Amino acid sequence: EAGFRRILDHGVKAIVIACNTATAAYMDELAAQVDVPVIGTEPALREAQAARRDGEILAMATRATLNSRAFQRLLEQYGDHVIPLAGEGLVELVESGNARGPEAESALRGLLGPYQAHRIDGIVLGCTHYPFLTGAIRRIVGRGPEILDGSHGVAMQLGRRLAAAGMLRTQGGAGTVEFRNSLDEPEILALSRALLQYRED
Repeated sequence: EAGFRRILDHGVKAIVIACNTATAAYMDELAAQVDVPVIGTEPALREAQAARRDGEILAMATRATLNSRAFQRLLEQYGDHVIPLAGEGLVELVESGNARGPEAESALRGLLGPYQAHRIDGIVLGCTHYPFLTGAIRRIVGRGPEILDGSHGVAMQLGRRLAAAGMLRTQGGAGTVEFRNSLDEPEILALSRALLQYRED
């Protein structure tokens, strides 16, 4: 809660919880405590079902997300032909800066290999770390399955909420980006910039 209070002290218009696990654990509690819109993140099962033909959907997420009540509710609504898949060790690979290296590809081959014989129409990246692994996933599964994450839906929901509150900025120059981390470690901030391919002018 103290971390969110520090964010609010900067005069933010909204808060996006860019983590499926944190959304499942804290979304309702946080939204009840702050006076700005709070947008959470959830695995894109609804979008995957809309794109599904006659195959299955792999829903990759952390074990905490897969075990959450929020994910179980999603499965109740959009769980037909969905195979939950715990991405053990993938977050750590991304956070160690190895998302694009052979170690990540090897881990993903071990994770996705058992499903190579299945007809897979979609792979849901149910963790905000996982999109950094998209290249490696695509090399393993080929061009067939659609790879989906919840980022587009989050951006659209943020726009809708800001517009409804009369706070959506539609004109003006470019904004600014500020990186902060609760650990206050330069290496973490440098990794964030590198992963997002962000360069300060």
